[in-house]
Amino acid sequence: MNQLAAYGSDTDDNESEESLLYDKRKHITSSCDDCVHNDSKDIGLTQPNFFGLDKSEDAANRDAEPQRNVCDDDGRGKLIEIAGSQVHIPDGDFWRDFTVADIPTEGALKTTIFKKRKCTDPSVSQPHVKVKKHFDSSCKCEGDTPWEDLYPKKESCYSFEKSQTNYKSDPAVNIVTVTENSPAVKVYSVHPKIAPHLNTSQTNRCASRQSHCWAAHSCVINRLNWCSAASFSHLLLTASMDTTVRVWNAWAQQQPCVRTLSLHKKAVRDAEWSADGRSILSCSYDRTSAISDVETGQSQVQLEHSSFVSAGKFHPVSPNLLATGTSDCIQVWDTRSPEVPCRVFTYKEQFGQVQDLVFRRDGQEVFSCSDIVTRDSADRSIMAWDFRTGVILSNQIFQERYTVTRLCLHPSTPQLLAQTQAGYIALFSTNRPYKMNRNKRFEGHKMAGYSIGMSVSHDGSLVYSGCAQGKLHCYSFNTGKQIRTLDCGGDVVLDVAAHPVLPSVVACATWGGMLHLFH
Repeated sequence: MNQLAAYGSDTDDNESEESLLYDKRKHITSSCDDCVHNDSKDIGLTQPNFFGLDKSEDAANRDAEPQRNVCDDDGRGKLIEIAGSQVHIPDGDFWRDFTVADIPTEGALKTTIFKKRKCTDPSVSQPHVKVKKHFDSSCKCEGDTPWEDLYPKKESCYSFEKSQTNYKSDPAVNIVTVTENSPAVKVYSVHPKIAPHLNTSQTNRCASRQSHCWAAHSCVINRLNWCSAASFSHLLLTASMDTTVRVWNAWAQQQPCVRTLSLHKKAVRDAEWSADGRSILSCSYDRTSAISDVETGQSQVQLEHSSFVSAGKFHPVSPNLLATGTSDCIQVWDTRSPEVPCRVFTYKEQFGQVQDLVFRRDGQEVFSCSDIVTRDSADRSIMAWDFRTGVILSNQIFQERYTVTRLCLHPSTPQLLAQTQAGYIALFSTNRPYKMNRNKRFEGHKMAGYSIGMSVSHDGSLVYSGCAQGKLHCYSFNTGKQIRTLDCGGDVVLDVAAHPVLPSVVACATWGGMLHLFH
């Protein structure tokens, strides 16, 4: 106090000045709070009340006041009407040029629509409109390409479901059922599983386990054949009693069935690949045979017959020629003039429905088997024909009184294999006088009256046969002894096809429409 007195200041005066400054500061603060509160009322803002504690009359009045939309009058956005309701479009470069015309009509897009940004600079390419999956090709935006050109429609090809049937096989094998078909699947390409084996020669070994299983058809599969072209030998065809022929990619992960050919009105009895693997010859009980293009699925040639067509084969040398077997005759056709057959092979007596046909490798002779056996002789079970003249060369090839259901050429020797109803596979020479090899036969499988097929491995060392007891039998061609028996679930195995390139791969088809792949 002494020091303050020295400066000429009094203590009471200083205390009064401090109190005066405090009062002024308090007055200014309260004035600012009132201004802020009044301003918030003017612009329609409310203070947060997270827990509902503000129950004052002012708060109730503020809540009751309607809030004004800023974009209506301040220029920071705009309102447009879409489908009867107003939508606020915010301000910005991205949305500035957005108008109702930029929105496609109802039904053009069936899912989410994103904004298409417009650019006035001609040097900058316009980005596409982003949409999800489904499109209407009739919808076009002004000054732009159609939707279908920007995003082509992609259809789902197949849907698969686990089969409920229990099969005695490897539990890792997936059994799938085909429910749809799409022509958009790529068919012809060299599969990576086939490419390493195209220019190599490997010794075949008997298949030991099942790798794939499909519910291929709804009923009986009559024929099974791998593609004759080695580069496309991942393709497998099946001919069924459900009137369809299907082409399969045996090692596809999601879409094994790549094409379904529905060209017949009744059951398909036989089907065969052309030499280039691009066409399929199918024979049906509707008295027609058809040549169809696998890539397009369309019929190229339709051949009319007077009876059921139960067998058909392309000529091994002339790709325009083919032979079909019906009741009591064999007809030769030229695809360049398919109206009538070129030649008709007949016999002085009836020899029944032709069960199978096989050409010799040079194409000069054709072998047939039929379903008629007389009481005293079997002179029409297997018959050899001269292809150029239609003259029968021999009808005394198989002397036993059993019908023959399938024929197959050996890939490396001039021999013919015949599946007989006696329960064994007989072996014949393809050269005159077509003698039967009585020292070797392949037996052990049951026929039970079914038309059961067989196949030979591409190196000629193994012979596969189906069985009426649901088994796949493997024999050694050199010794005739049975090597192994594979279980196919107890259903009748009607046809077998050994792979023409891959060693130890064989496919078989069953009476119930199942398709099994072993390796």
